[in-house]
Amino acid sequence: PTFVKWSLQGDTLAVGTVGGEVIFWSRKSRNQTICQAGQRKRIVCGDWNIRNRFASASDNRHISITTIEGKMRGQLRVKSRPTCVKFGRADGLRENVLSVCVDKKSILLYDLDDDKALELAFQQRYGDIVGFQWLERGRLMVGFSNGYLVVISTHPEEIGREQFCTRLQSPISAISHHCSSSTQGGADSSGFGSSFGYGFGSCNKVATCGGFIVNVVNVDEDSSSWTVDVTHDLKDMGGGTLESVQWSRDGRAFSVGSSTGSLYLFVSEDPATEGGIDAGLSDGFLAVLSRPLSKRSVLASTFASIVLSVLVAASVLDVGVSDVVRLVLWANQSI
Repeated sequence: PTFVKWSLQGDTLAVGTVGGEVIFWSRKSRNQTICQAGQRKRIVCGDWNIRNRFASASDNRHISITTIEGKMRGQLRVKSRPTCVKFGRADGLRENVLSVCVDKKSILLYDLDDDKALELAFQQRYGDIVGFQWLERGRLMVGFSNGYLVVISTHPEEIGREQFCTRLQSPISAISHHCSSSTQGGADSSGFGSSFGYGFGSCNKVATCGGFIVNVVNVDEDSSSWTVDVTHDLKDMGGGTLESVQWSRDGRAFSVGSSTGSLYLFVSEDPATEGGIDAGLSDGFLAVLSRPLSKRSVLASTFASIVLSVLVAASVLDVGVSDVVRLVLWANQSI
């Protein structure tokens, strides 16, 4: 697998593969549906909409739109490698816009009704795009690797106009947005280690991670005022650099993943989360995409375990290491 994402209702998991297939797995029925999306290369990202249609993008620059039953509903080709794809909410209700981040430098907006396309470009000093999310009133929130958070308008009369820009003290490798008074409910992730949540309302939170730092930022309703609420430094945890972050659907917790496979769970202390963390997560499912261990890693781990066992045995028996090795070899020959 190269990509995983839950549907907005959380009942179906989309799984992308190296061969360009998309597999839909139902949590309720445990059935799988293999979708031939017309792509022959690795699936890199994807997104669900509220009508259970799924858009997937691959390394061959094709983007396919399919139903949950696996039927193709459309396909388009972008000019560069896609790194994130999302169904848009240009007016907060319709989902006729498909937004695609290409080469982590710009965002293409495709109108699926009339095949029109528009490109949003950003200042180079911001760095690479690590994530973006549609907000209310046709606005986009975009996170950048150099620590910038930008809100930009997509309305025709003010297209591309920055409405807000701030810079955090640490770089950003992933970002997740949650609105606790959301009408859509919950958060979702993008395909390259970044994530945002769907929703509109007055209580917004943004969680970012980069290097060893995790930030939680509070955002007001019109995105004109942002304050860093909490900062966590995980350098002493020994879990590697932080690569991904994701809010839970109800905003009571968010998880952070690292380069070494460590997963950290942060519980929200928001007093509005009545009932405690267990009330929101007791029936929750978490999909984690991990890299399989290489043969070299397995051999190294096995060798290290053997060496450690020999040293412990020598210490307990109060004998030399060579005596323990000879004992193990003798036992092996006897068997």
